[in-house]
Amino acid sequence: MAVGYATVVGTTWSRYGDLTSASPDECDPLLDQFMPEYEVAERHHVRVAAPAAITLAAATDTDFQQSRIIRAIFEARELALGADPDAGAHPKGLLAQTTSLGWRVLAEKPADASRVSILVNSLGATPLEELFILYRRIAKKLGEAKLTIVRPLVGPYVTSMEMAGVSLSICYLDAELEKLLGAPANCPFWKV
Repeated sequence: MAVGYATVVGTTWSRYGDLTSASPDECDPLLDQFMPEYEVAERHHVRVAAPAAITLAAATDTDFQQSRIIRAIFEARELALGADPDAGAHPKGLLAQTTSLGWRVLAEKPADASRVSILVNSLGATPLEELFILYRRIAKKLGEAKLTIVRPLVGPYVTSMEMAGVSLSICYLDAELEKLLGAPANCPFWKV
């Protein structure tokens, strides 16, 4: 068992950062705007014999809470983590549910957006110097897009032990969100 694990780890380590070029049907110009250089790339394709509008509707409107298996997975996770069951009402459909949790569509931009807040977060092992290198590149891109950065956050805000890597969050701001971003707060990952 240990030999098999060591083989997988060794193979993965030796291939890290050694990417094969994407074929023309694998290129994603939208994603490349945000992340033009990859360290790791894993691509999967599934051909669906249906019109794009029907496929998108099925993917966005599917209610996974109707699946007993999905509910069992979430309930097992709650038990394992000692969390209280989620009793809140959530919108139906995968896209509506994830956006209600704060996630957004990658290319979604409000029409009047001119101000953003940005969080460049270390997952634990990425040093502050590297975070600022990334921030500088992102700030330049946002400046080119005529976006003003408000209250940039760079550092180890939410870490995962000593995991290498970063998470990047960009939030378009309206007057209310900008005011709330500067409001007094005192919690484990956020002190203002």
